[in-house]
Amino acid sequence: MGAMSRVFAVPAATPDAAVTQFLDRLRFETDVSDVHADLTAGVPDLVVVDSRGDAAWEQGRLPGAVHLPTARIAEEAAVTVPPTARVVTYC
Repeated sequence: MGAMSRVFAVPAATPDAAVTQFLDRLRFETDVSDVHADLTAGVPDLVVVDSRGDAAWEQGRLPGAVHLPTARIAEEAAVTVPPTARVVTYC
């Protein structure tokens, strides 16, 4: 008798459950190529927030990104990011 598989110890999700999971994930995450396409197309109200520290920001960043380090988000987001903006954050 062969060894028990750790991979198959948990049954695979149904196709419907997998679709739901991946769609739910897209509510929180996006793909860099999709962000690039939207930035290139000039999609209105899209704000890219770079939440890295000052040193990383100085090394390079996305053109047009807003610098808002994680430690300053609570105090500065309301004045830095328009309230109607759709925000993509990266770090």
